[in-house]
Amino acid sequence: MRRTLFVAAALLPMLLACKEQPKQEATKAPAAPEPIPSDIVYNSFFASPSGAADLKVAFDGGAGDGGSAGAGAADGGEPREGPEAAPGKIQVTEPGAEPRAKLQYAFALGRAATVTSTITLSVSAPGQPGAGDQPPITFTYVITPKARTPEGKTHFDIKISKVDVALPPTVPQAAQQKAMLEKSMVGVEAGFDASSSGEVGEVKLASDKVPRMAQQILPLVVQSFEFLIAPLPGSPVGIGAKWASASGDPQTGVKLVTSYTLLAQTATTAQVRAETSLSSPRRAVDDEQLPPGAMLEEKGTGSYVVDLRLDGVASRAEGSMSNSKTITVPKQGSQSMVIKQSQKLESR
Repeated sequence: MRRTLFVAAALLPMLLACKEQPKQEATKAPAAPEPIPSDIVYNSFFASPSGAADLKVAFDGGAGDGGSAGAGAADGGEPREGPEAAPGKIQVTEPGAEPRAKLQYAFALGRAATVTSTITLSVSAPGQPGAGDQPPITFTYVITPKARTPEGKTHFDIKISKVDVALPPTVPQAAQQKAMLEKSMVGVEAGFDASSSGEVGEVKLASDKVPRMAQQILPLVVQSFEFLIAPLPGSPVGIGAKWASASGDPQTGVKLVTSYTLLAQTATTAQVRAETSLSSPRRAVDDEQLPPGAMLEEKGTGSYVVDLRLDGVASRAEGSMSNSKTITVPKQGSQSMVIKQSQKLESR
């Protein structure tokens, strides 16, 4: 999708650590319910700096230093300042078959939709703890176009109603922490503005009451919003039309290109295929868990089919992406990791 983060953020190290405990401890129950650990630190080795090319998250509070899961304008969004402004524009490369019409959103105020989004991760990293298939996470939330902004955009409110981590039966500690994690996310609110052409601005999460452990899955919460609205070209298009968007982070050199193909359309719907390609130059890694001089190189591809509603958010989206990372440490050689992520979204 246009703002695909290529993030493998929430690998749930707390839950995975419980999963990896020796078998002889599996029958031991704690004397009292254990709180969610407060000393878990997000491991940026699993994260992707490509998030800097996508949706920006402005945490209203409680998310540490107020950082973001992604910075900068979304594809087709408001132009950046400086040399990176141009890539944010939509380019039509094929207008498609006749008849052609201009695609445009007309969001119906007050029409709420219940969205269910399931994200599944699989990490291939020989010798790395926590690799393998990760527990699928399903987010359910209600999204409502609430009001028009002075700029003519539509403001959307989001409220999470349920989070489900599909962890298999394991030690009691994991079950308790899983329940606490899921409960802590219920009621979390977010919001963003979108234009009639699908430009999406900053996503704000009211996360002041989210425990630190749960904050690790906030990037995946944002990623579950990624298929709700797609950028649309400004000129008339028909079936088979192709348009593309590019974004990048001048600090890291990460580039994300998304190509779209119009597969079907009616007066109120459109089906598109979005294919993403990510690349970055070899660059230094800012991670306290790695020795000085460590370098990172990454690349990735993804493909999704999205059923858009022109009067609201997408009714369905499904696809997957693969992101390859290689870390090189001086005098220690290189180590590679491949992260595959699948996502399925439905709304009603």
